[in-house]
Amino acid sequence: MATALLFDRDRVDEVTDWTDSLPKLEQDTRGDRRQSDVGQGVGERQGARGLVEMRREVGRLRRALVSHREVVLALTRPELEAIASSDSAERFTSLRDRLEEGVQASRDARESIVGSFDVLLASTGQRTNEIMKVLTLASVLLLPGALIAGNMGMNFEVEIFESAAYFWVVLVIIATVAVATLAVARAREWI
Repeated sequence: MATALLFDRDRVDEVTDWTDSLPKLEQDTRGDRRQSDVGQGVGERQGARGLVEMRREVGRLRRALVSHREVVLALTRPELEAIASSDSAERFTSLRDRLEEGVQASRDARESIVGSFDVLLASTGQRTNEIMKVLTLASVLLLPGALIAGNMGMNFEVEIFESAAYFWVVLVIIATVAVATLAVARAREWI
């Protein structure tokens, strides 16, 4: 009986330690979400590593809690009332309730971490889309000019090459095409 009571107090302390560490992990994931929402903070690799470490820690805590569930449930069974007092039965019931709260808190923390992964992936996808938009726009602006310059640079005699002033005309045409492309992109709200 004394051993069971000592076991009870030790388990209550362990469950309390675990349930106290879960809100800290959950708060850390909220901080990561705010940083990725604003686009500040550590890079995606460091953010992902931090989330993986938090997920491992939550998994370790959850496994530790679940491994005690069967023992704690056995201690709350009515068969033990014959060898235990009503005071210890209340303690075991309290311990069971705390254990269930801890398991639920670990599930909630895991869901929060998975949500942070989703936010990180969405943020990374958005950044990739922005980069692709810039590269596409640069290509659209420069390719018509490259086409015109390539045609003008072919090795054959044309009257347009007889005067140096035509060089400036071609540059104006290239610039006009680039400005027109920018205007169309803005009109369609691509940029």
